[in-house]
Amino acid sequence: MGEEKNKYVRSQDMVGVYSELAELIDTESVKKIYERFRGQQVVFPMRLYTKEFVLRQAEANEDISIKKLAAEYGYSERRLRQIINEHNKNT
Repeated sequence: MGEEKNKYVRSQDMVGVYSELAELIDTESVKKIYERFRGQQVVFPMRLYTKEFVLRQAEANEDISIKKLAAEYGYSERRLRQIINEHNKNT
């Protein structure tokens, strides 16, 4: 019966950030996030992807400009060039 009740939970039935998350994803996923992280303060990093992933993308997409890759992955052009140069020195 508990699952049956949750079918009718709407994003506006949730408090604060949970409501905002429910608008982006479904309420069941928000409930899982709540159960796992409730009471904790969560900070989302500015970057979603690891440097290693971004390097692989740069290598796989050599025809795409550094400017476009940097913008897509949240780096400045200068920082992305530094990461690539550091990687090239170490290999």
